[in-house]
Amino acid sequence: MRTYELTFILNPNLDEETVSAEIKKIEDQIKSLNGKVLEIQPLGLRSLTYEIKKHRQGNYITIYYEAEPGVSTQIENTMKLNESILRFLTIVLRPSEYTRKEKEEKETPQPESSE
Repeated sequence: MRTYELTFILNPNLDEETVSAEIKKIEDQIKSLNGKVLEIQPLGLRSLTYEIKKHRQGNYITIYYEAEPGVSTQIENTMKLNESILRFLTIVLRPSEYTRKEKEEKETPQPESSE
């Protein structure tokens, strides 16, 4: 199994319920293809560098998952047909890259609250 990072940009006009439904569809597809979702990171609404399908902003989402080679192609083919998705990019991570990201997040000191 390989580890993948899938980042996609959703139409900024979608409400929270629809955004959640779109994420759930992709998550369910990964699971139906015997993949394992490791983490979902909604990155929120961000400005685009250039206009995409007449939009200047997009709702960014990143999903980390493990799957067999070829699964990412099937997911991308489905995403191409989804009009709510403006752009997407899938990256194959080396085994150490995802675990390194987890360690960095754990090692980042949390700010102490002053009372």
